Amino acid sequence: MSENGSQADWIKSIHLKYFTAFEDISIEFSPGINFIIGENGTGKTHLLKVMYVIGHTENKHHLELSDYFFSYPLNTWNMVNSSSSSRSAHINIRTGTGRERRVDLRDDGRSESGIGYGHSSGDTGTLWSSNGVSKSSVYIPAKELLSHNKGFIANTEKRFLYFEKSYRDVLINANVSPLRENKDWQKQLKSQIENYIGGDVVESDEIFFIATENGPLEFTLVAEGHRKLALYWLLLNNGMLDEGTILFIDEPEANLNPKLMGFMVDLLLELQRNGVQIFVASHSMVMMQALEQKKQQQDKLLFHLLYRNSDQNNRICHDSESSFLLLQENPIMEAYNDLSDTELKRFADKLR
Repeated sequence: MSENGSQADWIKSIHLKYFTAFEDISIEFSPGINFIIGENGTGKTHLLKVMYVIGHTENKHHLELSDYFFSYPLNTWNMVNSSSSSRSAHINIRTGTGRERRVDLRDDGRSESGIGYGHSSGDTGTLWSSNGVSKSSVYIPAKELLSHNKGFIANTEKRFLYFEKSYRDVLINANVSPLRENKDWQKQLKSQIENYIGGDVVESDEIFFIATENGPLEFTLVAEGHRKLALYWLLLNNGMLDEGTILFIDEPEANLNPKLMGFMVDLLLELQRNGVQIFVASHSMVMMQALEQKKQQQDKLLFHLLYRNSDQNNRICHDSESSFLLLQENPIMEAYNDLSDTELKRFADKLR
């Protein structure tokens, strides 16, 4: 519940038909953490992006999907799966409070952009704004961007640059003015991040620094894993990560050593406990196991596996379970089991 007593909304389900790599898939989500795994090319990042874009885009015919999926705008026809006989794609997202957003895309074969018809229906406004509750959705790409902050936003507003729009969004979110006062749980998480990165985060002339005991350290001199944690400090400090936020993270394990991955799991669990719905696309066995070990009974967590089903012409299917051990197929575990088997064989060979 929000401070004004209204119910914070969350993404309950999605149905994709002939959208990008997906022919026909429906997934039910947890209001807490949704940990999405799968081999490369199974649509993990596409799933995060489509929910993020449609959720915070105003209900209008011209959606900005192509800006988030492609760096070059004339390729928008690729969003319609080639197996669609009607040359159209359909997206349906439902929320926990019963709101719905339906989007249809059609490749008419005539327009230069490729998408000749775009239609959205359902509730007006952004999907995450309901019952007077101000919502925010935050997308964190795999690439670290704070060290590229100076001039980035201004240049993307004035010029055509070959960057997807999520890069600009995350920097806009990072540059939001700080709150006058953080909630206690936000302060605690900020303090924990400071212990890892060596201080709090400051900005001067669009350049970010870590305020260490020995003076400010420019981000270009800071380890990339620490820069990624610094982004969460900024988003907590300015209130972008708060109750009701929907957070999308692509490969949070990138550039983090296992110790920091463990802390990242602690961070995600605490955000979930304070009303943040989280979607993570990952390849990390360490994070997957840490979530399994550290989750508490009250935590809301689902593991989602995306995989290509050879019995259905390699169509992307899914499996969702409360424990990753229950997933029918798990490519991350299979890879680690293969490594373990190889190591055991090598050890056995040495004993002979």
